[in-house]
Amino acid sequence: MANILAPLDVVSMPNVSRFPGIINEDFEGNEGDFYFVDHLEELESEVVGTGNKKRFDYLLKTFQSYKIKGDYGKALRERNISQMAGIFNEIIKLDLERMVDLADVGEIMMNNASSWYGETQEWIGDETNLDKTYSGSPFVKVMPVRTQVVQNEDLTLKILAMDADVPTLKYRELGGSDWTSIPTTNVGRSVYSATIPAQLKDFEYYLESGNVVFPVTATSSSPIYQTVIVTTPETDPKRYSISTFANNGSISPDGGYFDENSNVTLTATPDPEYEFVNWTGDINGTSNPLIFKIDGDKTITANFRDRVITQVEDESNQISVYPNPSDIGTFTVSLQNLEGAVELRVTDMNGIVVFQRKALTQHANQVQLPLNGLTKGTYVLTVITKEKVIYEKIVSK
Repeated sequence: MANILAPLDVVSMPNVSRFPGIINEDFEGNEGDFYFVDHLEELESEVVGTGNKKRFDYLLKTFQSYKIKGDYGKALRERNISQMAGIFNEIIKLDLERMVDLADVGEIMMNNASSWYGETQEWIGDETNLDKTYSGSPFVKVMPVRTQVVQNEDLTLKILAMDADVPTLKYRELGGSDWTSIPTTNVGRSVYSATIPAQLKDFEYYLESGNVVFPVTATSSSPIYQTVIVTTPETDPKRYSISTFANNGSISPDGGYFDENSNVTLTATPDPEYEFVNWTGDINGTSNPLIFKIDGDKTITANFRDRVITQVEDESNQISVYPNPSDIGTFTVSLQNLEGAVELRVTDMNGIVVFQRKALTQHANQVQLPLNGLTKGTYVLTVITKEKVIYEKIVSK
């Protein structure tokens, strides 16, 4: 087949149509222009396999129709009324036999509307008309063929049965053993309809009308039926709103809408001379940034306070930090005369907490601050007791 069709890559195809479905009466070809059609006809007997035969038949009839359209263009140009109807009937027969989708149907309709009724009958009149009885090979086809539905969706088939008995539809779960039969309903000349109820799993079907079936492989030695995949309907995720509030600082992002169960990160940044304290509202905490999974609408406030860095002059309550500055980023905090639970918090100059630890002074008067993993620079150590808050500036070199 490749050897037959290869020359068409370098030689222009005969221009038998001015537009799909409109035959060109100016075509002045000859029999030699369609040599490949004769060679394809000779090859037909060598094709094996039901599916292969069907595919080859589509190709062959497409080119046979193409060739005969050239004959019709010549008869049209010569106003050969005695030949025109017979040639056109053969074109329609071939196009009906080969059609597999709605594009083919559209071409047939265009041929009828434009090439015959539009350009021919206007000067021929009603004395010569097309056959109204189909004379081609019997067939059953579905137009269009759908290969996918969503769950809870019925599949309605539009069926064309030409010169065939009333077709019967059979379907089953894909790979199942028992078929369910559905009668078809006639909705027009040679046109039928049947509906497969919504299925939860993939399924397959075929149509039979006497010795004619769709798909043609349904009765082959290794049957292949029309497969339909059932998909889960796509639904847009729920979206929730986040509203944020901040005085003496900002929050990024400052709110918006987010998909359900998505991770949201809010970062609080204090204004100069302020430091971050905590989050309140629908989510409470002191971590900054704040990371959470959204499961509903949220209103969140970032709280800030004045940053005051002082050394406490009262020696009985004074803390000492050494070494400070530290060349290795590790500090020791001496808690002198502080009682009870103590919280130590280290923040950068933007007020973001970079280290946090709690201690009981009766168990440890000295606490290590391992800050060697942080960027070198100035930080604020906050020591929080039940009675007071003490600040100390520390420097990592």
